[in-house]
Amino acid sequence: MQEFARRHGLWAVFLLGAYPNPLFMPLVMGLGAAHYNFWKFYLVCWAGRTVEAALLSYLGYFGLRSILHYFGITLP
Repeated sequence: MQEFARRHGLWAVFLLGAYPNPLFMPLVMGLGAAHYNFWKFYLVCWAGRTVEAALLSYLGYFGLRSILHYFGITLP
């Protein structure tokens, strides 16, 4: 993962930011120690976290709807 972050730092931040996992924090600390550009990191991290939040929101919405449909409850 460290070699991937060296070669493709922005992609690593976006992918690890868009997926909830424990590997994101070590990447953040490593990029901070390497004096990575703050604004590049911030914008890409924000984009990744936005994708994650949207995906989890849609999964929660459709998951709840399917569970309620299983029990015979319909939503408007």
